[in-house]
This record gives sequence, C-alpha cells and structure tokens, in this order.
Amino acid sequence: MADTASAIAKLKKQSEGSKDPLTLACVNHLIAFLEQEPSFVEKIMNEKKTLKEMRNYIYSEARKLASGNCAAVEDTTVFGWAVHYFDEVDLKVSGAVAAKATTGKVAKNKSKPEPAAVEKPVKKAEKKARKQKPEMLNIFDFLED
Repeated sequence: MADTASAIAKLKKQSEGSKDPLTLACVNHLIAFLEQEPSFVEKIMNEKKTLKEMRNYIYSEARKLASGNCAAVEDTTVFGWAVHYFDEVDLKVSGAVAAKATTGKVAKNKSKPEPAAVEKPVKKAEKKARKQKPEMLNIFDFLED
C-alpha cells in the first residue's frame, strides 16, 4: 500500500519540466486533495494514469462544452475533471486532443470576414462644406449698438 508522499512524488515527477499552466494547476490541486483525502493515494498510484492523459481528458470534456472554438470553464469544474480522471478506473480518453488553454484573452474568430463598411457617395459640394472651418465669431459681434 502506497503512502501520500509517494503519490505526491509521482505527481511531481510527471509534471517535472512542464510549462503547461493547466497541468501545473491540476497537480497543485491534486496534491492538496491528497492531503485531505488519503484514501485517494491508490487512485493516483494507478500505473495506467498519467498527467498527459489527464490533460487530454480535461480538454475533451471542455470541448463538449465549447461553442465553436471557444469554451470557458470554471476552475472548480476543471479540478473536478482532474480528480474524476484519477477516480475512474476504466475511463476512456479519446485520442490526443490538440487544444490550447488560455486565460484572459479572447481570440477573434477569423472564419467569418468582417463586413466592409459601405459609404454612400457624397457629392463634391458636401465634401467641400465638411472641410471648411466654421466661421470664427468675434466678441464684438455680440455687442449691441
């Protein structure tokens, strides 16, 4: 039977050198979860469970919630998926998911072109009138005789 320290060591070893913010946040959450639920150690120590596959599972679940290419998922939901991944013994994760986790920035949808602004033809006289500066008033124009 494994102990909490060995489960934490496994998580840290698998996340070593990772720059993926999702993986690192999930590892921190799983470590905190392990400290509260020591019975979860056996689930983490399962040889078939990896952080890479956990990340793919999270991306596949987020994709189910996506509208187009965009999905916004609360942290608690994502951490719940991380725990669920390790909790389920026979959880099938669909193949590698090409996804990018981002925070705070929204990318423009490039598939729909922006409608071009349509300008009405303007007569030359109107253009000339627009370019002229308004007549300046003199303070003496306001004085009454």
